[in-house]
Amino acid sequence: VVANGYVYVIGGYDSSSQSTVYYGKLNSDGTIGAWNTTTILPQTLSSQAAVVANGYVYVIGGYDDSWYQSTVYYGKLNSDGTIGAWNTTTILPQRLRRQTAVVANGYVYVIGGYGDSAYQSTVYYGKLNSDGTIGAWNTTTILPQKLINQTSVVANGYVYVIGGFNGSDYLSTVYYTSLARISMAGTLDLVGLTSGSLTDSSGQTGGTIYAGDIFSNNNLEVTGNAQIQGSQSVGNNLSVFGDATFNAGSNAELGAWVTSGASLPAVRSYAQAAVTNGYLYMVGGNDGSANTTVYYSRLNSDGSYNSWSTTTGLPTGLVEHTTVVNNGYIYALGGDNWSSYYSTAYFAKINSDGTMGSWTNSTILPDERSRHSSIIANGYVYVIGGYDGSIVVTTVYYARLASNGSVGSWNTTTLLPLPRDYHTSVVANGYVYVIGGYDGSSSVSSVYYAALNSDGTVGTWNTTTILPKAFYIHTSTVTNGYVYVFGGYTGSSLTSVYYAKINRNGTLDSWYLTKTLPNALYAGSSVVANGYIYVLGGSDDSASRSAVYYSRLPRVSIAADLDLVGITSGSLTNAAGNTGGTIYAGDIHSNNNLEVAGNATIWGSAGISGGLSIQGSSTNTPSPLFNVGTTTGTTLFNILSSGFVGIGVTSPTGLLDVAGGVKIGAGYAGMGTTAPTNGMLLVQGNVGIGTTDPTSYKLRVGDTCQATGTNSCVDFAELYESSEPMEPGDVVAIDIEQSPEKFVKKSSQAYQANVIGIVSTSPAIAIEGSSVGFMGGDYTNDPDKPAVALAGRVPVKIATTSAMIQPGDFMSASDIPGRAMRTLRAGTVIGKALETWIPGQDKDTVLTFINLSWFDPSWYLTVEGSLGIKDGYDISYSSQFPSPTPTPIASSSSEASAAAMVLGSDSTQAVFNNLTFQTGTVQLDLSVLGNLSVRGGLTVDGPATFKQDTVFEKLVSFIGDVIFKGKVTFNNPPSFTENTAGVATIPNLAQSTDVVFTQPYDQVPIVVVSLMANDQAKIPSDIQVAVINLSNTGFTVALNKPAPTDLVYNWVAIVALRPSTAPTPIVTPEPIPTATPAPIEPTPSPSPSPEATTTNTPGV
Repeated sequence: VVANGYVYVIGGYDSSSQSTVYYGKLNSDGTIGAWNTTTILPQTLSSQAAVVANGYVYVIGGYDDSWYQSTVYYGKLNSDGTIGAWNTTTILPQRLRRQTAVVANGYVYVIGGYGDSAYQSTVYYGKLNSDGTIGAWNTTTILPQKLINQTSVVANGYVYVIGGFNGSDYLSTVYYTSLARISMAGTLDLVGLTSGSLTDSSGQTGGTIYAGDIFSNNNLEVTGNAQIQGSQSVGNNLSVFGDATFNAGSNAELGAWVTSGASLPAVRSYAQAAVTNGYLYMVGGNDGSANTTVYYSRLNSDGSYNSWSTTTGLPTGLVEHTTVVNNGYIYALGGDNWSSYYSTAYFAKINSDGTMGSWTNSTILPDERSRHSSIIANGYVYVIGGYDGSIVVTTVYYARLASNGSVGSWNTTTLLPLPRDYHTSVVANGYVYVIGGYDGSSSVSSVYYAALNSDGTVGTWNTTTILPKAFYIHTSTVTNGYVYVFGGYTGSSLTSVYYAKINRNGTLDSWYLTKTLPNALYAGSSVVANGYIYVLGGSDDSASRSAVYYSRLPRVSIAADLDLVGITSGSLTNAAGNTGGTIYAGDIHSNNNLEVAGNATIWGSAGISGGLSIQGSSTNTPSPLFNVGTTTGTTLFNILSSGFVGIGVTSPTGLLDVAGGVKIGAGYAGMGTTAPTNGMLLVQGNVGIGTTDPTSYKLRVGDTCQATGTNSCVDFAELYESSEPMEPGDVVAIDIEQSPEKFVKKSSQAYQANVIGIVSTSPAIAIEGSSVGFMGGDYTNDPDKPAVALAGRVPVKIATTSAMIQPGDFMSASDIPGRAMRTLRAGTVIGKALETWIPGQDKDTVLTFINLSWFDPSWYLTVEGSLGIKDGYDISYSSQFPSPTPTPIASSSSEASAAAMVLGSDSTQAVFNNLTFQTGTVQLDLSVLGNLSVRGGLTVDGPATFKQDTVFEKLVSFIGDVIFKGKVTFNNPPSFTENTAGVATIPNLAQSTDVVFTQPYDQVPIVVVSLMANDQAKIPSDIQVAVINLSNTGFTVALNKPAPTDLVYNWVAIVALRPSTAPTPIVTPEPIPTATPAPIEPTPSPSPSPEATTTNTPGV
């Protein structure tokens, strides 16, 4: 069989059946290249049938030296001629050998053969599926007689069966029958209803059709020129109504040069032209200095172009650079400004109106480069040869182009055989060409070519037909299977235009001279568009030029209808047995539908301006319906016929299967019956992140962060702005001076009341405003915005002055900033310790369970003439004295016992080390000759007499009543609890505020209220204040009219044992207006809206 320019020999017989598969490349001169082997058949076979369709080769039936076969194998045909793995598809209804097979209209036909020990006349057919498989086999009209070893072909909508053997005679009979077809009694108009043309790009009036054979059952009319390279047979009369030219040479002659078009707005040489989307561009160049300007013009269908406009200029002036376009982006690579050489790789988005977006410098070249050449092929950009500022180089760089226009990392591939700059390059048929140029000492005429590999690398460089003369600083382009070279320099500027045919094996045919340029030039630029060649700018031997020339390329122009098949029957064919011919064109445009019965492969980019509809088969097999991937086989996007969609997944298992992260932009997304009208994402159902079973959770996040030992990831934290740098483990307090701008700072006082938490080391959940983050163990603390752990377990820094800590001990702030200590007295606690800490050990933190609360130690010491210790408490230890051997202490009561009681050895001071009384009371007197140190609480049930001056170094709490029978003197200002004195604020426009005592009084106290000194000037003289609703639980501070601003009142509450009964006048406040509140004047910092009443924040 033949496919893609290769011929294949499959299996066969050589004293036994074979499984080998050979293939060889078909050369343009009819010869066959070297034979190679590819994937062998799964079994040995001879007398089988083979066909090619839709990029697959099929091997049907055959003989394996033991019995006939019904197996059908198929393998994928690769572009390099190899065959992929063999697979089996639907077997034949019977075993067959020596049958024939043909393909037509998406079906494969199996004709005759030998099976079931008899010659056969049966004809089977099966549908060819897009994935290479064959549908169910059916039978159709049988042959007139039984046959084997016949020949079968398809042509013009008919299948032919020629010769064969019927079991007794060799036959010369030829049978034929019509295939299913679309018959058209009228004409096929490819463009419009009554007139138009077959176009190959926007605005072009004539495309190009290539095919093996074109058959017309009626007339073939050509309104333009027709060139026939081979022989021409005319079965009837030949009428020529105009001039007829028969050219024995090539068919790539150019038309006359048109010089009447609009010149560039300014002279340009060493600039670079590009064409895309119907627009012509001229980028940078020389007008006496390196220029940043970019000109563009709209192309017309007749080759003319509109006036020039400017669009976004280059970031820097460039000459001797290269410009290429790809996938809606334009690139300017390397270059210089006549003094500095660049490695830049600029790119810009091309807008639909021809303008450009801003230029971006993407991945720079590995080295400075100018005077080089560049091409685009298979999604890669190449920079070939050039000058690095000191020498001419042989280097070839290439990089992958991303869909967003950016350039991937640059790599080097096969070097040029010799240094080259001021050369040109073109790409065609999978080959890249390097034409002429300068080698550092003289101009050259050599032409190199190399195959382009699918991974972006370049194959071995070879030489092909040299140019007729050596020159450089020329320009080149390629179209319609020919390469064209314009102008150049070799001591003086040139007018010559050469062209050569590109052979299928990459070589070039002989060079021919065609219509010369209107003016000699070098350092110009050339492009091809819509069947025309354009040469722009350049320089002659005296100055840079602004002229633009264009010439019409050879073509077949059809002004009326083109019927490729015929009025009633026929087909476009290119080989015996093949039902479809091949069309080659630079661009193919259809103004209506384009239908492909087989597979379509697009090697470059595909752009779709309208909708895209893909209809899969009705099978339940989850075969790929739409697949986007890389040339290395990586799947990027995949839609299966089952409806499953995969992103980065080859075989998606759900309606949407994504490998990696998902980003939702500013739009809304809905998962359920409706999309959200506000917000980013609406999910109607349970959501699992990192888990496959969110059944009982609206949102379940899997174990992305593990807690082991003392590790974190087990706390809930909130991010706060801090007024000083903070680290994980710091105790956090409210910064009352800077809040709310800077909410928090390190704690700095022992038992500090306004602590709120601990800076988390690695939170499991962190919130900031309305944002919630589920951490993955990779959290990094921000010293200016720490994550404050509000709940859970978190390590806390310990003060070196702390007492020993055991699991379960309460923890409070210490007087060392940001550090905690064991709680030894009543006060605010931040949580409970979960591990042991011993003073002096090399350990800085203790894992703590966050639990903000108030703690009052529950242990106490009772002395009733004798010392009793209850509730089992380790009351003291000391590092001052050695620990002697524990000595039991005798007791006068069997109810009292001492466990592990040890006295210090110092005769002047006894220290109890680990003294615990488990039950009972010591009935004897306890005398201590030296000092008595009690680490816990001390409770005295009876009278306590202090005969000498007594000093309390720490806070003393009196739980019951205290009576001072003598004078009381305070050496320092006294402090009262929040139950005795405080402040009350009446907000702006309010008339009262409530004060609630933290503990009820035994009787109603006397309350005195006074306005803060700073607020005296804020109120009119007619506003009066009074205390109302006074009780033992609180009172109300009230005004006779609404406050004109926030007013702060001091209050003091005392209880008199025998209070005076003198009457106290009551001020009745004016009623609070509620129907129409007074308007609030706007201010730079508006006050908060008043509430009806406000609970004060007491404290002194």
